Amino acid sequence: MLTLPGRGKAPRIDLGALRQFRASEAALAV
Repeated sequence: MLTLPGRGKAPRIDLGALRQFRASEAALAV
């Protein structure tokens, strides 16, 4: 899981949500 640099208490990003975000971002970019 990924955390934002510089923030120890940053919420963790689950890979599923990250993949969906990248997929939607790629769809908008086309």
